[in-house]
Amino acid sequence: MTESANPAVDKQWPTVERRKQVGVIDWQSTVERDKATLARSLHDNTGGLLVAAVMDIVWAQIHLPDAAMEVKERLVRARAALEVAIDLNRRMIEDLHPTLLDNFGLIAALKWHFAEACKSANMSCDQHLPDPSPSFSPPAAIALYRIAQTLIAVMVSHHAQAVRMDLNVASEFVTLTMRCDGMPDNFTREDDTTIDALASVTGRVKALGGDMQVDAPQGATVIACRIPTNKALSG
Repeated sequence: MTESANPAVDKQWPTVERRKQVGVIDWQSTVERDKATLARSLHDNTGGLLVAAVMDIVWAQIHLPDAAMEVKERLVRARAALEVAIDLNRRMIEDLHPTLLDNFGLIAALKWHFAEACKSANMSCDQHLPDPSPSFSPPAAIALYRIAQTLIAVMVSHHAQAVRMDLNVASEFVTLTMRCDGMPDNFTREDDTTIDALASVTGRVKALGGDMQVDAPQGATVIACRIPTNKALSG
């Protein structure tokens, strides 16, 4: 803790730190709420318009005479472009706010994102998650998801060859541990992206009263994030 020459300031410092922590939680909650609102808008409005356009093209393809081959070819290209746009819209929605998290819970969302990220990066994946899934509080669920998402992205950027994710629920703490092996720089490259990512993770963990530890055994990096169980689980 930072110390000053003024005892009164030192006495008030824990209160200041608590207010800062509450401020971080409020800011993160506002950001996630805004992302969720935008995601719903994209799903309900943009997604609906794109699907309606595809349906109209399909109708036109069915009802056009066989002689109109050039028009049909253009419609095929237009339909293909719209289907790409629908997929892009879906990915944007998931990036803004994972629908799996709302519909099926944290464990299902982590499994899906972890598998997709490893597949895209051609990395070896190993995950150990609780089954059945505990009931996480909404703030903890989105925080743990964003932490995992951020750390996986950093590990991919450092060209990890293998990644392991463990989520352990104990009486005192819920611990999310990410380990990556086979990185050429072992997280020693202090680029802005890595620094910002780790700062973001630290902020999310501390906002829930937890802590983060980074270890670097030979040829690997292990990041463990602990959150008090009474803040992580609902009920």
